[in-house]
Amino acid sequence: MQNVYGGIAQTVFDFTTGEDANVGFKDYDELIFNNKQNSDNLSPFTSELWNKTMNWYKVFAIISGTLILIAVFILSYKIMNAGTNTAKKNEAKESLMRLCFGGVAIALAPLFIKFLLYINNSLVYLLVTAANTGTLDASLGDSMLTSIKTGNAITTALVIAMFIYLFVKLNIKFIVRQFTIIIFTIFTPIAAALWIINKNVTAAAIWGGQIIMNIFMQFIYCFLFLIYLAFLPSRRWLGSIANMGYDDFTFSGCFTKLLTKFNFENCRC
Repeated sequence: MQNVYGGIAQTVFDFTTGEDANVGFKDYDELIFNNKQNSDNLSPFTSELWNKTMNWYKVFAIISGTLILIAVFILSYKIMNAGTNTAKKNEAKESLMRLCFGGVAIALAPLFIKFLLYINNSLVYLLVTAANTGTLDASLGDSMLTSIKTGNAITTALVIAMFIYLFVKLNIKFIVRQFTIIIFTIFTPIAAALWIINKNVTAAAIWGGQIIMNIFMQFIYCFLFLIYLAFLPSRRWLGSIANMGYDDFTFSGCFTKLLTKFNFENCRC
């Protein structure tokens, strides 16, 4: 009976990670550790996906031109209306600076995002090579699931189901991560244009927080899994993984608040 459950688990892994089904799931080593590849890749982007994203980026950059044109008219009015009023002159100068910086931001944002991806992949690569703890798939993958034996068929089924749940949950989370990075990359020109028009809009802050949080999410998970591999015996994985629905996400939530709010006031770890 235990062999049957193990076979079912291996079928789930093979189906979701296989190219035929095209589900988009990856094994743990590729998902978390980038398969120990060099840091010069665009993961989670492929070259084709990045080029497609940049095509959409150009479309939204053209659309944002309308908003920037509105900002130019507003700036012209402020300059003409400023006269000798110092406060209005300073406001016009700020608007002019935002116009300049916003244009530069739209032009350089793709390079900035690629730089952040490079930093994340470099950190992951350095952590994995420095830790040298072996493969994560060997500890949590299908080969481990097929070897689980608890002496009770129901217990074995529950344990295997829990590990399958973890596998599916992490893959869905990383798919959402990739999609979020794509969306906010494409949205960059609109966020910059809104900031140019009004410095008080939150679009730029939301954009920065989401981009940084989602790009470096892989580094956080890499760190957490390496700690598990390094400090916990293989047989204690079960109890640790049972808490991952809360512990690792709480840690990530605190890290997110640190990046986006720069304070720990609401961070309850």
